[in-house]
Amino acid sequence: MQKKTRGNLSSLPHTHAQTVDFLMDCNDSQKVKALVVCRLKTLQATNSTMASGKLLNILDELTTDNLKTFKWHLKNGIDGFPAIPVSQLETADRTDVVDKMEQHYKPEGSVQITLLILERMKQINLAEKLRKAYGVTLAAAPALNPGPPPQPFGRDFLKTHKAALEIRINSLAPLLRGLESKNILNEEEREDIESQSTSTKKNHALLTNISRKGNKAQDEFYQVLKTSDPYLVEDLEKTS
Repeated sequence: MQKKTRGNLSSLPHTHAQTVDFLMDCNDSQKVKALVVCRLKTLQATNSTMASGKLLNILDELTTDNLKTFKWHLKNGIDGFPAIPVSQLETADRTDVVDKMEQHYKPEGSVQITLLILERMKQINLAEKLRKAYGVTLAAAPALNPGPPPQPFGRDFLKTHKAALEIRINSLAPLLRGLESKNILNEEEREDIESQSTSTKKNHALLTNISRKGNKAQDEFYQVLKTSDPYLVEDLEKTS
C-alpha cells in the first residue's frame, strides 16, 4: 500500500470537500495549525469586506456633483498616488469607484487617498467621519513610481482651453465674485471686465488679466471656475 503524504500547509484547500480531505491527511498538530491559518484568512477576507463597506458608506454621502469632483481627483492623481485611467472611472458608480481604488492602491491606500481628496474638496465632516471609522490619521502617500513634479493645473488648463473659454463662459458674475474674494481681481479690474460690450469681450478681458498675473492666479482661476461652472470644466477636460 502506498504511504500517505502528510498535509502540506503551504497550500490550503478552498472548498469544503477539499478541506475535509486535507484534514484527514494531517496529524493533530497540523490540523490545529491548518485551522488557525484558515481562520486567519477568513478574518482577513471579512475585514477587507467591512473596510470596503465603510468606504462605500462615505462615498454614499457625496452628492452627484461632488462624486464627479472626487472622480476627477482620482483621474488626475494626488500627492503621490498615481492616476486611475479615465476609461475606468467615466461610468463608474460608487461601488465601482471603491473597487477601482482598492485595485490600484490596496485597502489601506484607498482610505488614505479618500481622506486626502475629501480634505482637498473641503468635505471636512466626511473626512472626520472617515478618520473615526478607520481610526486613521492623514499619512504620507506611498511613493509609487514618482515622476516629474506635476505642472500647475491652472496654467495648463488656461493655455489649452483659452479660445473655448472666451466663447463658453456663461456664468461670469459668480466667477468674478469668487476671484475678487480671493484677491485675484480688485474692484476696478472687475468693473473694467463687466464694462465690455459683449460676453466674449468680457471673457477675453478676464482671461487676459488672469494670464498676465502668473501661475498662482491661473491656478486660483481654475479652482473658482471648477466651483462656479463644474460641467464646463469637465466637458473641456474630456476634450484634452
